[in-house]
Amino acid sequence: GEKLIIEEDTGNNTNRIIKGKTIGPYVPPSNNQGYFVRRKQPSDNSCLFHSLSYVLEQKDNTKVHQLRELCANYVAENPKRFTKEVLEMRPIEYANWILHDQTWGGAIEISILSEHYKVRIVAFDTTTCREDVYGSDHDEYNAMALIIYTGNHYDALSLNQFGDSGSSDKDITLFHIKDTVIMSKARAYVEEEHKR
Repeated sequence: GEKLIIEEDTGNNTNRIIKGKTIGPYVPPSNNQGYFVRRKQPSDNSCLFHSLSYVLEQKDNTKVHQLRELCANYVAENPKRFTKEVLEMRPIEYANWILHDQTWGGAIEISILSEHYKVRIVAFDTTTCREDVYGSDHDEYNAMALIIYTGNHYDALSLNQFGDSGSSDKDITLFHIKDTVIMSKARAYVEEEHKR
């Protein structure tokens, strides 16, 4: 359906309403108040799924198995896209493999979940400060979620009015896709994490 999109005009900091079509969750521009915090997720080989569950499922990081099932079903339903060459195994093998709790997730799973939730996902690598953006080819997405990667572990990245001391139930985990202030703050946070 049609939605009104409020975009920040960086020229004079006024908001303007634009008529257009978007898909995915509606996320109004944030007030940019608060601090980014890393919400640590269990180191149980499912950290990517815990992190994505946290940022995509309203801070509920327990939907790990459901996200794994989503990935398995998505691959099974799209065999021409997810070939043996892409998956490095037959799609049916992948579908069984990704359901195991000991299997790590990565780029393929982030890409699938970005498409399913219709949310751009930015994965920040703290070892290199690199940003991997999933869903960037979908200009119609309205929301973005942020996760952080250390080379062998994923955590959720959220904004909290009180920073680390703030209750996680006050975390903001979805941001407007055009919120450049949020992205600048997230990049600054990742750079600080990189220095540690």
